[in-house]
Amino acid sequence: MTERNNGEEYLVLGREVNWINGDPYPAQCMFVWRKEGEEWKLVREYIELER
Repeated sequence: MTERNNGEEYLVLGREVNWINGDPYPAQCMFVWRKEGEEWKLVREYIELER
């Protein structure tokens, strides 16, 4: 997890497995969260399958 913009945004990187028609597909993912008022909002989501 990486803090950006003085703690107003966070970049979260990770890996996950997506199941498509019963087959596992490893993927890399990235989420960008931004604080808006008193709540956190998901502003971007990227998921890239590895095969």
